[in-house]
Amino acid sequence: MNMLIENLKLVHLEGRETNFFRKISSHDLLVIDDWGMVKLEGQTQHDFEQIIDDRYNRKATILASQLPIADWYSVFQSELIAEACLDRIVHKALKYQLSGESLRKKY
Repeated sequence: MNMLIENLKLVHLEGRETNFFRKISSHDLLVIDDWGMVKLEGQTQHDFEQIIDDRYNRKATILASQLPIADWYSVFQSELIAEACLDRIVHKALKYQLSGESLRKKY
């Protein structure tokens, strides 16, 4: 997620938003790891909403998070944007919840 946020900031500085969003929406699968570790504020939350909206019902998106789904609203600065994104994310979502000890502790 951190890399996505940094790329979003960079494309805005360079004026490459259209190409960036087109490229993101063209991939058959987008995996966003560490979802919810960083609060989305300002333009970043609008950009994330655009990414989710562009992919909705067209392409697959995986969000991997340690944050409980009930707390996902707190990731957004705006409740309205949170509602728009999360409605699209959970509408046809398949949820897999892993349990047990972290495999990182084993190795």
